[in-house]
Amino acid sequence: MKNTHTFENQLPIRSFLIGLVLFSFLCSCGASTEKKPTVAAVTETPDSNPRIVFVNYKAEKNERGIIAVSVINKIIKEGKLKGDNSSENMTDTGFNILQLDTNEKPISITTLENPLSRVVEAVGDDGELSMQRIELNETEFSVRLQLDSKTEYIAIKMKDTVSKKMLSLLTTKINEP
Repeated sequence: MKNTHTFENQLPIRSFLIGLVLFSFLCSCGASTEKKPTVAAVTETPDSNPRIVFVNYKAEKNERGIIAVSVINKIIKEGKLKGDNSSENMTDTGFNILQLDTNEKPISITTLENPLSRVVEAVGDDGELSMQRIELNETEFSVRLQLDSKTEYIAIKMKDTVSKKMLSLLTTKINEP
């Protein structure tokens, strides 16, 4: 009996399957139905002198629960931070660090968990680990920001838990000692 499935008979089928796999691969790589976000044209050139600001703050809460923030020190250095930690929205539970221009209009927003309210791991009476929130009356915290070339001020704001209004805790001029 003669074998009818020879290599010559299988060649068109193999070529067809290889072509089909390649076609599917190319279609999946090139044609996507997902709309990609468009990037607005940037008219200004990248900052030729990028700067980073390091600010150390002290936050204190009085007996009425009013928070006061003060600057301990501020250091501005040339350089560029890796990654972008800014966001577009303010948080309701923490501090919002805003870079402001000369008209005090927001340029960027960075959110920071409330440093006066910390979550710590603790061992209970039963020997089990649990997470507990502790409220501090005072603490020190640091902020590191990539300065925008138009930044004149850094403001710290927080949403009031009672009135739900945004409270300004401190505004600092960048180019002052």
